[in-house]
Amino acid sequence: MKQFYKLITAFLLAQTVGIAQPYGNEWIAFTSGQPLSTQQYFRIGIWQEGVYRVSYSDMQNNGVPVTSWFSPDRFQVYANGKEQFIHVADVNGDNIFGPGDYVEFYGKGTDGSYDRALYVNNEDQPNPYFSIYNDTASYFLTYSPFLLTTEGCLC
Repeated sequence: MKQFYKLITAFLLAQTVGIAQPYGNEWIAFTSGQPLSTQQYFRIGIWQEGVYRVSYSDMQNNGVPVTSWFSPDRFQVYANGKEQFIHVADVNGDNIFGPGDYVEFYGKGTDGSYDRALYVNNEDQPNPYFSIYNDTASYFLTYSPFLLTTEGCLC
């Protein structure tokens, strides 16, 4: 009888794990079975709405390995788990990301949309346009080791 209960418990646990909620980090490129990503992601803090430019020298000065990130069509920028449209300028036209080249994207600061979950009634939220927790949105710059489609790139 104990084996029967163990079998039922194991079956129910397997069902629960199978329908577990996603973590919200599905946009990060993990190799199967690995706890860490094979790609590097660099955080860019955005607090104001506008077009942002990240130059080759900005990347180099902040520890981005630009010497190995050489192909302009492999850059990606993510915000809130979604790939953002970017423009990669290859000033020299040599199809190598080097001095003078840059990545541009449109960014917005945070709003109160994530704070809504803190309130039972939406009307209780003091200001839906500003977050009470943080005023800086996080955008993540990465370089894909695989050739990308032009879905998110305005190259």
